[in-house]
Amino acid sequence: MSVTDRPGAALEPVRAALRSRAAEQAARIVADARTEAAGVTSRASQAAARAVERARADGAAEAGPVAAADVARSRRRARAVTLRAEEATRQDLAGQITAAVLALRDAPDYPELLAGLSALAARSAGPGAVVAQDPAGGAVATAPGLVVDLSLPRLAERAVGQLATQIADLCR
Repeated sequence: MSVTDRPGAALEPVRAALRSRAAEQAARIVADARTEAAGVTSRASQAAARAVERARADGAAEAGPVAAADVARSRRRARAVTLRAEEATRQDLAGQITAAVLALRDAPDYPELLAGLSALAARSAGPGAVVAQDPAGGAVATAPGLVVDLSLPRLAERAVGQLATQIADLCR
């Protein structure tokens, strides 16, 4: 059998060569397409990463002042709570001190205390002072242009005032 025995057999080597070239060309096109796709994917990934980083930076820049304002508000609230607690404690301690001083009226040695307060008030007010017992306890001496108040409520008030620094320290 010769090449001419079959119809189109003579074209078989040409067809094979064309198929081979087409396959090679297709393989090159596919390889080029894969390379191009890999490049596009890589560039897109890099662009996305840059966009995410910019978004993070923008978010952090915007969140900074908001967070600072939140922290400042929280500090102010905490300070207000602390001040209220300190004031409540101060008032409680002042009340306890006042109650303890006023309770001296009921102590068995109150007459001696009253005599000592009356004498001190009279000496402090000077000659001619008039000394009177205060209804709440203690004594008050009066002289022209002068009042010496050694009443128990006034002594309690002075004790609280003198202890104000220590009371504030206790509250902290």
